[in-house]
Amino acid sequence: MVDAKALDDASLLERFLAKANASGEYHLTGDWRRGNKAYFVLASLGKEIVRRTWLHETFLSHLADESIGVRFEVAVYGLYIAEERALEALDGIAENNKNAIGISARFTTECWRSGEMRRQCGDPD
Repeated sequence: MVDAKALDDASLLERFLAKANASGEYHLTGDWRRGNKAYFVLASLGKEIVRRTWLHETFLSHLADESIGVRFEVAVYGLYIAEERALEALDGIAENNKNAIGISARFTTECWRSGEMRRQCGDPD
């Protein structure tokens, strides 16, 4: 597991974006084992990005990334930074993609709006 707190800002963002892109590819190709492993790395990196408030605008700029995996993961952690922007991005992914990531985006927005996501996951510390 990566020690996200030990990474400098550029390395943290670079690793998150690379892992998000890879995770998206794993899910789109049905490689759930690798996709689920990527989840744990993304959780560590994402929580650290949420903590580093000075990275937020740079991070959120990737809501427009060409990779659906990157857009999805940035939106998920973006919920803790800029809720409305993140929900809009997730809604767009869900509406325009009928694949595994689109389904995940729809599920994420439903869980977030109902409060279930915060009840189960809490806020990143």
